[in-house]
Parts: sequence; structure tokens; C-alpha cells
Amino acid sequence: MTIRLAENIRRFRKEHMMTQEQLAEAIGVTVGAVYKWENGRSAPEINLLIELADLFETSVDVLLGYEVRNNDREHIVERLKAYVHDREAADAVKEAEKALKKYPNNFEIVYQSARLFDVKGTEKKDENLLHRALELFSHACLLIDQNTDETVSALFLQVQMAEIYSQLGKPQKAVEILKKNNPCRMNSALIGDILASGCDRPKDAVPYLSEALLDCVVSQIRITMGYFNVFVKRKDYRSAAEILQWALGSFQSLKLPQRTNFLEKTEAMYLLICGDMYLRLGRREVAGDYLRRAKMLAQKFDADPSYAAEHIRFVALEEKSSGHDNLGVTAMEALRHYIEEEADTALIVLWEEIMHETE
Repeated sequence: MTIRLAENIRRFRKEHMMTQEQLAEAIGVTVGAVYKWENGRSAPEINLLIELADLFETSVDVLLGYEVRNNDREHIVERLKAYVHDREAADAVKEAEKALKKYPNNFEIVYQSARLFDVKGTEKKDENLLHRALELFSHACLLIDQNTDETVSALFLQVQMAEIYSQLGKPQKAVEILKKNNPCRMNSALIGDILASGCDRPKDAVPYLSEALLDCVVSQIRITMGYFNVFVKRKDYRSAAEILQWALGSFQSLKLPQRTNFLEKTEAMYLLICGDMYLRLGRREVAGDYLRRAKMLAQKFDADPSYAAEHIRFVALEEKSSGHDNLGVTAMEALRHYIEEEADTALIVLWEEIMHETE
């Protein structure tokens, strides 16, 4: 049940084009009383509610804003989800606690309440709410068998708890949890961040951050090509070129002076494909510029190829690591393979022109 009396008095008064003074005079109360009603600091007595409803030509129920909520489990879960994103929901925490009393061992209720307490605790810097979130996430781990959401797992819940410990000034506890729950290095970035900022251990943070950076590069390549293929299938060649340019900018920022790195092989390929996109857009001159840059970079890489991870800027690993791809043995071979696969006459002709240009 919700009651919106304060906002309704204010709304009805304005709809009837009355000032607070005029409403006070009509009802026979002080202006201060009306002010308190509209700010929720007090409420009219029952007899005054009836007079207000009569004055505003409405019912007491409507004036109160009385609304009976559906309190079955599914509707409660939906409200808890909505509260996570509603910064103005004043009674969200209270309703979550009521829901937990009614359904103390239901995963969805416990998990969504934990999310709510986590978000509200973070926003308000309220340690009591954060401790409550910890308690609920821990309880949710015990109920995980009830979970039907594929995006939520016991591992995910542990990560949420680690982030709360970090907020509560317990970075060592957070790192301990994250290290125990780091398959496929999924938490390396967070571990590195907490080690550097919370634990004041920058040297220990670097290997984790390096792992995370390399994984981020791999993810960016996959995301880029995923979007690229979406745009090509839509024949949106401009967007296809622009998503490649986004990745190219990142590659540039990871270069070390006087060093080649394995990203340059992918970079050369992206430059070539960008040229292909501009050629499809009818911009042959721009396409030619991209193809020339692709040729020059591929030749540069092939003259001194390097697949060592430490040749990527910012990367410093304790164990030897290297990059791998399926583009071809050399960068130039990768470019030729793309051109042959596309078998587009305009692209082949332009590429042949550029290959026969004098340096």
C-alpha cells in the first residue's frame, strides 16, 4: 500500500489555482499547517481530509493516493528490481525488509534485496546498509540452487561481496575473495585496482593489471569484429568503418617507441578493411589512403615481427607471454588473404595500383 497525500494536496491545490494562503483560509487552518501537509511533515485530521476532498471535488481515497499493491512474490521482485534504479524511492529499504520477513529463504527476494541495499548503501555511504547487503549476498549463496538467472552465479555473488568489503575499508579481505574466484582472470582488473589503491601495493598490482589489459585488448578485438559484421550485414559501411577506427585509436595508444608489437598485424588488417568500407561508400581516394597505410604497416611489422606481450605499452608480466592470431604467417599474407576472399574487383584493382606504387 502507498499513500501520496502530501503530493496530492499540492497537486489539487495548484489545479484549483489556489495559493497555500487561500487553501488555509478555505479550510480554516493556518498557512503553516498547509505547508506541513504538502511537505509530508504532518497530515490533516480525518474531518479535514473530508473537507479537502469535498473542496477539491474528489474522494478521500483519491486524495490519499491510496493504492493497494499486489504483494505476491513475483510483483515484489519486480518492485525491488525497479527500486535499484529509482533514486527517489524513499520506502525501498523498508519494503525490502518486509519482503525478507515474508520470504526469508527465497533466492530472488534475497538477491534483489541485497542489490538494493548495496546500491543504496553505496549512494548514501551508509555502512549499515552495506553490511546488510553483505549478509544478504552471503545468504543468497546458500540459496543459489533456486536461481534461474543465467547471468547470476555463486561466483558473481562472491565478486559483489568483495566489492562491498573494499568499500568498507577492508581491501585485503576483498582481494582474498577475488583471488579465490578468478577463473579465466575475470577479476584481475579489480584485484589490480584494489591492490594499487586500497592496499598500497602497486608492484603487486601490475601483473594483474597487465593480464587484464591484454584480456581487454582481446575483448575489444572481438567486440569490434562483432559490431563490424553486424554493420556490414546491414550494409551500413560508414558505421563499419567507424567501429574499426575506434579500435585503431586504442592500438595506437598501446605502442612503445621503436618497437613493433603483435597488435600492428591486426591494425594493418583493420586499415585495409576500413579502406574496403570507404571504397564501398564511393570514396576511392580515402580508401586508397587507408590501403597505403595498411601496406606500410604490414611491411614494417614483417620486417621485425614481435609477438611478445611485453612489447605492448603498460604490460609487465612475471611470466613470459605472447600473442597469437589466425590471420596468417605474415601481415602481408593476412592482407592478401582478405582481398582474395572478398574477390571484389574494385578492391583488387585499387590494391594492385598501390602495390605497384614506388615508395
